[in-house]
Formats: sequence, structure tokens, C-alpha cells
Amino acid sequence: MNHNIKSKRKLKLARELGNSCEHCGSINSLQVHHIKSVASGGGNLIHNLKLLCEECHYLLHHPSAKKKIEFWKRNKKHKGKVNA
Repeated sequence: MNHNIKSKRKLKLARELGNSCEHCGSINSLQVHHIKSVASGGGNLIHNLKLLCEECHYLLHHPSAKKKIEFWKRNKKHKGKVNA
């Protein structure tokens, strides 16, 4: 996980958010996603954060991501690796 949140806070946050990706349920390569970006006035409080795996986080920031994430959410799995 990254995004300038200190290590102890990251561990606590992961526990509070369920220790798995909110979209697919993966427990690997977890990252913090800001629902409202820090640049847009969002902060690091729990109500503005999601825990996502690296692949779902990547897809969330790309145009075709929503359909893929909905598929993964329904099927609770990834269909292969995401290529950047």
C-alpha cells in the first residue's frame, strides 16, 4: 500500500477495511485508493479510502475499468494479469 499514509496507519487501515480488495476480494498487492483525490480536497480519513489490489486499482484509473471491475466483483476473481 502507498499514497503517503504511514506504515502503522496502513496496517490499521487494512484491518478496518477488511484486509482484502473491495472489488475482487484478493488479499495480494493491496493498495489504498482515495475515493476523492487528495488534490481535490479528499483526505486520508477512513470514509474516503478503499482497499484495492494492484490490478483493480490500475483498472479503476483507466477508461474501460468499470465493466471489468463489475465482472470481477460478480465472479470474485481476476481474469489474468493487467498489462500497463
